Amino acid sequence: MGELALVANAAVALGLEMLVGLERERHKVHGEARAFAGLPTSGLLKVFV
Repeated sequence: MGELALVANAAVALGLEMLVGLERERHKVHGEARAFAGLPTSGLLKVFV
């Protein structure tokens, strides 16, 4: 049972890491698109990039 818990914890941690990475990438692309279009980028965006 201990091994199963370790595997489950690792899977959850990896899933969260992937979600955070995807969210950062989405914000980065959105910010680059806004900057390219000459639109202001939000201050919050700079936290994610």
